[in-house]
Amino acid sequence: MAESIKTRVNRGVRKLDKDMPGWASKVNTNALEMGSNHMCILGQLAGKRGDACDLMETLGLKEDQLETHGFKIDYDNEDQQDILWNEAVTARKAEAKAEKKAKKQTPTKKATSKKK
Repeated sequence: MAESIKTRVNRGVRKLDKDMPGWASKVNTNALEMGSNHMCILGQLAGKRGDACDLMETLGLKEDQLETHGFKIDYDNEDQQDILWNEAVTARKAEAKAEKKAKKQTPTKKATSKKK
């Protein structure tokens, strides 16, 4: 039985989390289109440097791994794949925002120490 699209997308998310921290901040979910070599996840992350194929090499992914990591369009599950990637990007952006907010609210040691 083939792996579910959710399993494959989750594998791709873990790969990006490991190899490209902060990757989600570079993805425009409104423009995300997994069927486009330039507007898919890897295409957007590649940006002006090139297209998805260029970034694939940078990440050390082989052609067959694009499918196993949810980066290659799955025409049988295209809508679900787009939704799952959108959810992953949105979740990562929310996590980054929460971390940034928590850092702002954490008092520094210097600010909390009393003068003697």
